[in-house]
Order: sequence, then structure tokens, then C-alpha cells
Amino acid sequence: MGFDSLGIQREVLQSAVDISRIQSDDLMIAIDLWRYVRMTVYAVAQAKKIGMPVIAITDSVISPLAKMADIAFEISTEGVVHSLSITALMSLLNVFIAMLADRAPEQVYESLKKVDEAYRGNDLLITS
Repeated sequence: MGFDSLGIQREVLQSAVDISRIQSDDLMIAIDLWRYVRMTVYAVAQAKKIGMPVIAITDSVISPLAKMADIAFEISTEGVVHSLSITALMSLLNVFIAMLADRAPEQVYESLKKVDEAYRGNDLLITS
């Protein structure tokens, strides 16, 4: 979509390096469900320490992330069988993506066009 982003989901040492690069004018979206991972809570704590805004997406208003975030979204993870569901999470993320696309439609179009050209130019797609 043409926005700079960094997904911090690597092993602990690399995550610590990534977290050390965050800046106060960035935005952190922290996602943690079911069991709360120490590295995610650490990342949010570091973001808050430097004044970075944080949006949390979690399954409980009493999760550590919800308590630390500027804005917290509590999503349902109940499934129809014995497993947990990420359907609500994916729906919320799709809303975020739609909002970003609405704010910068030309940027998103140009970025996606470049990605498509790269796929086609490197023969990465199978066409029928």
C-alpha cells in the first residue's frame, strides 16, 4: 500500500533490535490473543516510554496490552468448535486496510501497481 511498516514477530534478539529503532512519530499496532507474549508487552512498554501512540488488538479488556494502549480493541475469539477463531481479528484488520486505502487512494494504487508489475516482470504469476 506504500506505507512504511515493520512487523516485529521474529526471535527475541532480532525483535529487541527492531524495537530499538522505533520512533515517537510512528504508530504501533500490537496484536496479542489468548496468551500474552512477553515480547509484545515489552514492545508496547518501549513504545509508550518514548511517547509513541499504541493501538492494541486483544481478546480481553484486562489483557496487559489493553491496559497499556492508547486505544484498545477487544475482539471475540470464540469459535464454533473447540478451537479459537481469528475471524473477528481479520475483519478488524480489513477495516484498517480500507481506511488507509481511503485516505491515500493514489498512493495505494501506485504501490499496488508496482507490486503487480514486479510479479509480472519476474514471471511470478501463473496465468490461465
